[in-house]
Amino acid sequence: MRDAKRTSETQGHAGSCKDANRCEHEKGDIIVKEMLEADAFSRWLGIQVKEIGKGAAKLSCVIRKEMTNGFDVVHGGVLFSLADSALAFAAASTGRKALTLESSISFLKPVYAGAKLTIVTESVRKGKRVGHYLVRIFLQNGDLAALFKGSVLYTSEPVLPPS
Repeated sequence: MRDAKRTSETQGHAGSCKDANRCEHEKGDIIVKEMLEADAFSRWLGIQVKEIGKGAAKLSCVIRKEMTNGFDVVHGGVLFSLADSALAFAAASTGRKALTLESSISFLKPVYAGAKLTIVTESVRKGKRVGHYLVRIFLQNGDLAALFKGSVLYTSEPVLPPS
């Protein structure tokens, strides 16, 4: 992800790119911005997009009290949803619509209200039709809280209409 990442906070406008690599970064930024605007649930989760690269994403989120269960631990569905959104953003940043084929999550550490999470997604393998991704959810102290694995089917349909 190091070579592919682009900090969304320093992005320019899509029309201002000077080289193909920069254009790809900006296209990924635009795709994810439009996806997030249309995704009320991801907005409810409080997802902040930090970096987008082709097939990669780095997000952050602060866990709120209403995201916890009866034991005051974040509900597993919230962590799964954060990882699923991160997978969707990373897969879509390639430019093609992608549908989840399968996914799984391992919960490694408890997460409590007030936790500041970093969600990092990377492409493990991208074929012509199927992509495999790894999503890591980190606590603020750097501990790995959850590990999510997902596979997607890339469609032939572009995420953005042709310009």
